[in-house]
Amino acid sequence: MKRILIVEQTETARDRLSEVFERRGCWTITAGTIYEALTLLPDFAPEVIVLGVQLPDGSGLDLLGFIKRERPGTRVIVVDDEMLHQPRCLAALVDNSRDLHYLSGVAGQDGGRPLLAARQSVACSGDES
Repeated sequence: MKRILIVEQTETARDRLSEVFERRGCWTITAGTIYEALTLLPDFAPEVIVLGVQLPDGSGLDLLGFIKRERPGTRVIVVDDEMLHQPRCLAALVDNSRDLHYLSGVAGQDGGRPLLAARQSVACSGDES
């Protein structure tokens, strides 16, 4: 079962993402702050991290730097609800690895396209091969 850590400031977005991945057979755990994520990382050891850009205690992009240094090979999906950070997110894509993906509008009123893209970018145990 694939382990996914969802780090997102809004409970609604965390719940939506968690529900989507759990229905596909993934094991999810959520955090609403960088601090919470850092405390969960060692014991949970996620294979995938869904990372919001705006968090109450800082930028998810700062946490991204830590993840790439301390947990290389961990797949990261950066979500940016308002697309305000798109240039910085895209720069992070260039500076990091192929395991990094950028999506916008996950929690917004966009018809769920980015949520579907997030779901499709991670294969869980309940997926068909």
